[in-house]
Amino acid sequence: MSSPDRSAAKFLDRVLFSATTRKLTIIVSWILVGIIIIDMLSSRQTTLKFDEDLETIYFILTIVIGWGIASWLLLGYANKTTADLRGRSKLVGLIHGAVTVLQFALLGFFVFILANRNYEDLTWYANAITSVAATAIMLLFSAKFMHWYVSYHKNILLLFYTLAAASLAVTVATDYGAKQAFLQVVVEPSDPGVTPAETYPIKNTEQGRIIKRDVGTTMTTTHFVPPQYVDAYHYLHQLPSTASFVFSWAATAMTLRYYHHKTGRITFWFLISLILALYVIGRGPDILKNFEGTFLDFEKPEWVNYIYRAGTVGGNVMFGIAFFMMGRRIAPIRDYLYIAAVGFTIVGFVHVSNALQFTFGAASHSLVMLFSYLFSVGLYGAAISISQDTKLRQAIRKSAREECVLLDSIGKAQVEQEIEKKVILMAKSQQNSMADETGVRPSLKEEEMKSYVEKVMEEIKAAENTSSKVSTA
Repeated sequence: MSSPDRSAAKFLDRVLFSATTRKLTIIVSWILVGIIIIDMLSSRQTTLKFDEDLETIYFILTIVIGWGIASWLLLGYANKTTADLRGRSKLVGLIHGAVTVLQFALLGFFVFILANRNYEDLTWYANAITSVAATAIMLLFSAKFMHWYVSYHKNILLLFYTLAAASLAVTVATDYGAKQAFLQVVVEPSDPGVTPAETYPIKNTEQGRIIKRDVGTTMTTTHFVPPQYVDAYHYLHQLPSTASFVFSWAATAMTLRYYHHKTGRITFWFLISLILALYVIGRGPDILKNFEGTFLDFEKPEWVNYIYRAGTVGGNVMFGIAFFMMGRRIAPIRDYLYIAAVGFTIVGFVHVSNALQFTFGAASHSLVMLFSYLFSVGLYGAAISISQDTKLRQAIRKSAREECVLLDSIGKAQVEQEIEKKVILMAKSQQNSMADETGVRPSLKEEEMKSYVEKVMEEIKAAENTSSKVSTA
């Protein structure tokens, strides 16, 4: 990028995102979590009932908070956090720019729909755009994770990051694809004197699996999956989402384990166990259902839906809390972990909001693009830092061993002091080089480097003592 172009970009950043702060962004993000949960619960089995007035209120809140204030703050926060990374990765810079442009263009689209409610059906196209974009973004980042895994360090954590991003991409794609492929619409006259209502029963009948029924004064519109496609529709939703949870849980667990010395073992086991327990509570009825025979043979009682939603809501919130807790203790990549926390939490809600609810449901679901990007870029920054930490520890170990050989003739205490000084200087220099190369700093602090040098020295001493004993024998 030429100098004038870079200056113009920086000026645009200052104009668009000058008010962005970490604290304000996080506060607004948690407010948005509450709004999105209401949207999801109101458009899935109509767990929460709503009338025309509430529908309008939910729609306005989702647009103003989700598409307006939160999007502006989060993109500004990501813009500042990833500035160095984007300067060294054209792909990340391109994705960030595309998400920003699309997000604000679609904000204009939803404002238009809010002012012209007769065009509500058009929100399905916004869902199509954001679902395709979210899938592409996560597949591109999963390819980046795999590149780091293959080219730099075969750390299993990077592999799970790859699988988490790829499986979430498949989940979003199959959700949209299944509706496109299997969903049918029937319009028929309403019964005389019927009360207009928009419901989402998601239940099985002779007609098929009813997803949405919009009862009007004169006509009733029903969205349903024909009986012959119900099993395929069900499993296309269940299997990818289950795989996505498993890989996301594993990636979170391994990240927490990597930083357990900063979060504490008790905190680590509590968070990981609670996330898994909430998911099992939520998914348990669906898992048991699969042993009842065919999908159509089993109908869940209403209370099971409440347990399921409580479990899925709790699990997604705990994912976010886990990354927030890590971020509080790891300053060099705190912002990346906070971005991942917001993306992790909200993407789990928005992609299950029912886009067939053409106002707040579609507006909520279409946020999947933004939060897929935040989920992916937050994990990517963390992945780079963790990979560099591993390389840095390897360099420290190698340098310490080499210095032991070179300084073996000097007094023992002085040897250790000299080794520590030289190794720490080397590590700091390599740390700066890594940050310059990738735009993300390794998370190791100087005291952690010293602690690791001491650990390596103890290993060297133990090896020397063992060798000495063997020689004497």
